[in-house]
Order: sequence, then C-alpha cells, then structure tokens
Amino acid sequence: MNELTKDLPPIDDIQISMAAFMAENNLEPVDPEPIHYHTPELYGRRIIVPTGVVFTTKVHKSDHIAVCLRGHITIVDEHGAKKNVIAPDVFVTPKGTQRFIYVHEEVEWLTVHHCEEQEIDQIERALVCA
Repeated sequence: MNELTKDLPPIDDIQISMAAFMAENNLEPVDPEPIHYHTPELYGRRIIVPTGVVFTTKVHKSDHIAVCLRGHITIVDEHGAKKNVIAPDVFVTPKGTQRFIYVHEEVEWLTVHHCEEQEIDQIERALVCA
C-alpha cells in the first residue's frame, strides 16, 4: 500500500468521502468507458482504469462475480475495511454494497451478472440501485 491509501477515510457517506479525498490529493474524476458482453442469461462489463485514479463502485441489486484481470487496487468498504487486490483475483461482491477504490497500478476489471436484458439502459435498471 502506498502513502495515499493508508490515509483513505472510513466511509460514512461514500460520495462525500470520495470528493474530499480527491480534492485533498488533487485527483481528477474518471469515468472509464465499459466494454459490454452478453449471453442470453449473463451480462459482463469490463473497464480499464489508469494508475492513481479513485472511483466508487455502483450499488448492485444482487451478488455478482468480480474479476481483477490485471493491476493492483485497494478497496475500502462502507465500514472502512480495506482489501488489497492484486491481479489475478476473483471474488463475489455482495448486493447493496458501495466501495471506494484506489488504483495503484492500471487495473482491468470485469464483473459478471445474471441478467437477461440486452439493452444497456435496461441492464442498468435491472442490476443497479437508483
């Protein structure tokens, strides 16, 4: 873990915490363009996020599989618990969670969800809490 991540705050309000952390560390927001994968019953989303970026995850309505294909990140949950993830790694993300992520080394990230929808806006409505 580097100097930046040792000071990641516990998250009472993840959006306020992220905004404050980014301002204090002069970080710019990034919204990576996802690459989408579809089967009749599964949806996958892959993103590539550059080194030094901080972002929050979406809050999903169901558990899903998360795969760190390459890279190194620190995940902070809403209780302030930190998890260091170095690729390759695979785990299940519980529904209803939002996390704060710092990218130590460019990360390629894939999530896999059960979803029969095929259109992106319908997929978002089916999978993501508003």
